Amino acid sequence: MITADDVETLLFDVLGTVVDEAGSMRAELAAALDQAGAGRQAEALAAAWARRLAALVSSIGEGAPWRSAHIMIAAHPWDLRAAAAHGLRTAYIQRAGEGAPEPSDTFDLTVPDLAALAARLLTEA
Repeated sequence: MITADDVETLLFDVLGTVVDEAGSMRAELAAALDQAGAGRQAEALAAAWARRLAALVSSIGEGAPWRSAHIMIAAHPWDLRAAAAHGLRTAYIQRAGEGAPEPSDTFDLTVPDLAALAARLLTEA
């Protein structure tokens, strides 16, 4: 089990994990486009932006090896698979709309939200 004493660095995926991209960002984008008279294009724009961002992020993929005292925290299973392949420990945040794990996925921690992650790391130390 991972505890706070085992952790040197917490690495957070921002969009989709820290920022509720699927919920609040898309809603705000839709409201702004609706106000500008282009509301019907909100979902297409958000989807195009997400595809472009995913392509940019995946191009970064090859990095230096990481030590096991680093934990990647994300709501995207694909981010955690890549992190694990580079030697990081993983913490999966269960957030609807951000992708579901495959049956073969195994993460070091699985929690419903960031508050639960903090509580888990601190209470098991």
